[in-house]
Amino acid sequence: MHFLWLGVVGFFCFLADEKSNDGLMQSCKRLLIMLLISFSFAAAASAQTFYIDCADDRAFTIVMKVVQYLKYDVTGKPDQFDFSIRCVLESGKDYDKPSKGYMVIYSQSGVEVARTKTIKRKSCAANGFNVSADIFQVLAESQLPDILSKLTTKKSE
Repeated sequence: MHFLWLGVVGFFCFLADEKSNDGLMQSCKRLLIMLLISFSFAAAASAQTFYIDCADDRAFTIVMKVVQYLKYDVTGKPDQFDFSIRCVLESGKDYDKPSKGYMVIYSQSGVEVARTKTIKRKSCAANGFNVSADIFQVLAESQLPDILSKLTTKKSE
């Protein structure tokens, strides 16, 4: 949408340049510069950065890919983020008991702002005996997009 407006203004500036109307050309340049500056601030304000805290590498990779697919930034620095996603896994006490998992989203100040539903899974050969990756893949693909779309930061308000 922003590029459409820039294209329209650029086209009118091109027409003004052909007719060599200096007053119109100066107005077009000013408008084009104002649009570029406002769009760059709007783009910077809407970018949110997430820090992902998962103990399992496969689960971390799955969650990171979903967050990046949703056009959010992911940082590896635990002190430079807008929101933190923590993967919580509660293992079953016995081998045959299911494990429970959920994700908690914290703001930069450490306040819990959202939480996914808890789901249960048993480890088996089908999930490579890695119940963590299975649980967090289901949560990341089914619940995380809705939760992240509702989050706002002070930068985007």
